[in-house]
Amino acid sequence: MQWKECFDLQPPRYRLDEAGSFGVQSPELVFNALELGVGDSFLDAGCGPGEYSILAAERVGAGGRVIGLDRDGRMIEQLRQASQAAGCPNISSLVADLGASLPLATSSIDAVLISGVLHMPGLDEHWGVLFPELHRVLRPDGRLGIIESPKADADPALPLHLRLTPATIAAEIKPYGFQQIGLTKLSSRELILFTKG
Repeated sequence: MQWKECFDLQPPRYRLDEAGSFGVQSPELVFNALELGVGDSFLDAGCGPGEYSILAAERVGAGGRVIGLDRDGRMIEQLRQASQAAGCPNISSLVADLGASLPLATSSIDAVLISGVLHMPGLDEHWGVLFPELHRVLRPDGRLGIIESPKADADPALPLHLRLTPATIAAEIKPYGFQQIGLTKLSSRELILFTKG
């Protein structure tokens, strides 16, 4: 499927117990690991069309909030359409670059998810901005989940040279105040869980 075709799709109805077309991995397991609950604030950083955002909005309920953030305005528009179709008024969608200051208040977020984004070429040059910004917006007991493809598996979707090991990610972001607290194998990827130190 070409990217343009993906943008033209009608927003689907998502379910917690199945993977989505853009690589959503075991959402219930991911949200449980992040301890995402009713009333929480959730940041879907690099949200794409917003599959995790829609599911998180249902999980945090009317008293919580979800922020979907992506640098691609087409993805944000798709999230807006999907959130309207799903009846999720607690979702905000923002066009913003993860390599720049985030347009969010300090200590305003309970949990952040970055799924399938860190390997993007060029983003590694901006980790020195991204991770201090995530540390800033997370509450003192905030959690950060990062989903990436493992170095060795049979999934050809992501070239091996672009994959990041959990050890590499943990070592690179530790200086920015994050401590690894868990690693969970998902269906074809890995969830690395951190807490704000």
